[in-house]
Amino acid sequence: MGLQGEKVRYLEGAPWIDVLLATYNGEKFLPELLDSLVAQIDVNISLIVSDDGSTDQTIEIIKQYAPKFQEFKIVAGPKKGPSKNFLSLLKLSTKEFAALADHDDIWDPNHLINSINRIKSSPTIPALSYSSVRELNNRTGTITRIWPEKNYIKDLNSIIVQNFARGCTIVLNKKGVELINTKSPESEVMHDWWILLVIATHGKVEFGQRPEITYRLHETNHVGIPRRSKALFTFAKTLKHIKTGKWEPFGQILELSRLYGPSMQQNSLEDLNLFLNIQRPKFKNLKFIFSKKFFRIEIREEIGMRIIFLLAPFMTRNWK
Repeated sequence: MGLQGEKVRYLEGAPWIDVLLATYNGEKFLPELLDSLVAQIDVNISLIVSDDGSTDQTIEIIKQYAPKFQEFKIVAGPKKGPSKNFLSLLKLSTKEFAALADHDDIWDPNHLINSINRIKSSPTIPALSYSSVRELNNRTGTITRIWPEKNYIKDLNSIIVQNFARGCTIVLNKKGVELINTKSPESEVMHDWWILLVIATHGKVEFGQRPEITYRLHETNHVGIPRRSKALFTFAKTLKHIKTGKWEPFGQILELSRLYGPSMQQNSLEDLNLFLNIQRPKFKNLKFIFSKKFFRIEIREEIGMRIIFLLAPFMTRNWK
């Protein structure tokens, strides 16, 4: 590829990690992300880039940075959107750990080693680390909030209708990568939510409360833009999707059950089956709806979610 410069040296005794970077027309923000990857401490990085057909200077920028990593590879993406791009990247991972990277974020120097330290004691089971992020308003240059403020993941029900693990913070161990790679979902809402669900039902999820990544909010984000009119969850939109049998979170859990049900932990399987049965009017539905502490962390959304669960049995029995 005509790369110039001497390769960065290996760090003896440091863990190896695949950094899986999915790109598409990222020239505006990519240098800051790559600078923050180069600055990671106490790890050996194998950077694997999957580009989904960029028409700007993305590829040229990445090639300039290639010698700054212990190992480097760039491949053509599937051109089916970010979710499929990341899932295809996971199939290329061979190292002890793997991290997901978006082209528009900025990582703290200790993000990778902190994430590895949270899960390195569980090498025999699938394990995932995620952390909170600082949300940066790209227009004003100000930090708007820290999200999530704490670990909200208590059981499967807490992530059935809301994802708390931003993909850019996710680090998996090898067992986790292998588990994800055994199946190929078609109904995942997004790759990070799907990965979180799979690992949470089979292994261990660890949380870093102190932010390790600055998450940039801008107009081309696929998720994360805090626009009330286009939020992922709206009461009217969800009701419409339930009536037509195409509510995405339900479809995602249905596929999780189909692909991973036989292998998941027993308590997760029980929670999953309760959720899949809420479209049928039964007394145990009320127990499911009202015994759980929360489904959404925003109060209005939480109220709306419980109302939807109450109405669901009388609206459709053909969710997909």
